[in-house]
Amino acid sequence: DARSQTADSLHFDLICHERGRVVADPHPDHTGTYPANVRRWRVTSRYAVDLQAMRFCGLSECARLGPRPIASLDAEHIVFLDAPGLIWRVRRADGYSRQDMIDGERVSVMTGYCRRASFSGFPPTAVG
Repeated sequence: DARSQTADSLHFDLICHERGRVVADPHPDHTGTYPANVRRWRVTSRYAVDLQAMRFCGLSECARLGPRPIASLDAEHIVFLDAPGLIWRVRRADGYSRQDMIDGERVSVMTGYCRRASFSGFPPTAVG
């Protein structure tokens, strides 16, 4: 039925397999928070996405932090984050994902592909 297809296209999980790399770091011996001294990494993440409410959250932190607003949406991309130092967008046609991160003078990029899965919903957020 058309209604369930519409709901499915608006509510889904994204499972993303991405590779990250540092593209510029004037202080390569930097130590500190993750990913200190890590030049390349791989990550698999799952996100609950509600395009109708324009909200999403990473399932690993959703119960603790709650859903976040989706920055923007158009026919080509879902832009999940668009803030100073961080932009994350996923191409709707094929799931290509790209995150550009600037932390001070360190610049890193994560790219990969995301595929849709059944919507898991948003868990209740932790209180206090």
